[in-house]
Amino acid sequence: YQEGRCLDFYMNLNGTEISLIAVADGMGGHASGDKAASIAVRALEEFWYSLEQNRELDWHTVRGNLVNFIRHANNSIRRYSERNETASGMGTTLTCCVIINNEYIVAHVGDCRAYEYSEDGIRQITRDHTAIQEAMDRGIDVSSTNVRGNALVNCLDGDPNLRVDLYPAKQNSAVLRGQGLMVASDGVHGAMGEADMARYLSLPKSLQERAYALIKASLDNGSRDNLSIAVCELAGQTSFVPVVHS
Repeated sequence: YQEGRCLDFYMNLNGTEISLIAVADGMGGHASGDKAASIAVRALEEFWYSLEQNRELDWHTVRGNLVNFIRHANNSIRRYSERNETASGMGTTLTCCVIINNEYIVAHVGDCRAYEYSEDGIRQITRDHTAIQEAMDRGIDVSSTNVRGNALVNCLDGDPNLRVDLYPAKQNSAVLRGQGLMVASDGVHGAMGEADMARYLSLPKSLQERAYALIKASLDNGSRDNLSIAVCELAGQTSFVPVVHS
């Protein structure tokens, strides 16, 4: 059952090219994971419409508004689960990229990953909000741990202590140095190494065909999880082509 949701938006606002890509992966095994993912994506749609209406493209403001809309989604998930007994424990991860011309920011909650890629390879931007990653960050040897690698320690589940990571952490934005950006659910990056992902992203095919090839390769590698990716690629000097696939 597909609990993942993804989106891509693009607009040209008075000569400024703006894109938004995102993947939300509903928590597998929890009630209404797909509903939680839909709530998260809907909040990003509202964020996008606020950009269109207010035309406020200052990076400091964009960063603050993006976090506020994600926190709003978290609160909506809490309220929904309180009203519906069958939705107790619902939650979702969420990772998104906002690209304005050739600059971007990433907002991240959970274990969907954002990558920057080019013909030379791929670079992971985000750090997973998982127990295994936190242990590694503290310098703990996890080679013999029993904790599942994808056990989440932070997600949109209504917890008021939600943490939203922004990349870059302190600057307003980062300049895209490569060819494009990709967000992938753990069903994809858990089944494929970075070298393989980079190889499929550099195939001499359309972006849509490369996205489909990544999904198919993940399935061929044995992934049985939800599979979702969103890709945004530089098509010209500053023109982006966004694509989603799940």
